[in-house]
Amino acid sequence: MATVSRVLTGAPKVVSPHTRQRVFDAAARLGYQVNIAAQSLATGRHGNVAVIVPELTNPHFTMIVRSLLHVSNDDDMQVFVADSQNSPAREVSLATEMLLRSDGLILCSPRSDYAGLRTIFDSGKPVVTINRLFPEAHRASSVRSDVIDATRQIVDALLDFGHRSFGFVVAQEHSQQNAIRWEVLDQQVGNAGGIAVLASPIEPFSDLTADVRKLVDNGCTAIVAVNDLAATAIIYALSQIGLSVPADISVAGFDDTPLARWVTPRLTTARMHEEELGRNAWDAMKQLLSAPPQTVDITFHAEAVFRDSIGPSVVGVAHDNS
Repeated sequence: MATVSRVLTGAPKVVSPHTRQRVFDAAARLGYQVNIAAQSLATGRHGNVAVIVPELTNPHFTMIVRSLLHVSNDDDMQVFVADSQNSPAREVSLATEMLLRSDGLILCSPRSDYAGLRTIFDSGKPVVTINRLFPEAHRASSVRSDVIDATRQIVDALLDFGHRSFGFVVAQEHSQQNAIRWEVLDQQVGNAGGIAVLASPIEPFSDLTADVRKLVDNGCTAIVAVNDLAATAIIYALSQIGLSVPADISVAGFDDTPLARWVTPRLTTARMHEEELGRNAWDAMKQLLSAPPQTVDITFHAEAVFRDSIGPSVVGVAHDNS
């Protein structure tokens, strides 16, 4: 009985390959399936990990989740994915509910602050954050891409092209990385004697013509978008008011998703290493689930990727107000 239990629960006790196969063959012949509910009561483990993302419609997050799911397949663990719809309150509610039914939680670019997630971090269960650092959460692991250098490189390139009036377009609030990027952009543009405007959060799937027109009317000749999805929507909106990219307005995105290479013109953007983020987040979770648990803090560096969507500044651009 002990041998069968070790094999079917995946316990680390050594069982010979021959014996292990005999157990699996017998289980298949008898149609035996592990009672997950009973097993979780006995072991305290559920055999699954929960992942919460702000919005699955954003290719950046789907690429991270896809990578994470691929590497988790080899570890006989189930992964449950939830979308918080960019709501800090919903994120906390989902995290609380899913952690009760999971062995650990992976929070991808969480929108909540530490106060909102404190009970999650103090739950005693493993927590890994992706692209959000919580220094107060000493028992949580972190995997992230540093965006400072890539943001500086993109802004420097636009400044070298003569741009001095910038618009920074965000698609959601409560993003730590967006706040960092805005701070970098605002400081660099200010140091160069320019002006940077922080646009109100936009919904990339809506009509952005009015929002983009405001930036153009304010004299912006360079628009830096929070991600490639928003940048693509901005390029389309500019075409609706009779402006072309980059001849009239320069546009840059972020994340280097497939959209960046498919849109015309191809986007200047920043590579965020989604594959590595997903893979390392899963490895970090495994280390927290092991005995003794090990916390990690892994940092990658986003890389600026220059393509066709930025060019020399054209001041005093005329556009169709119809």
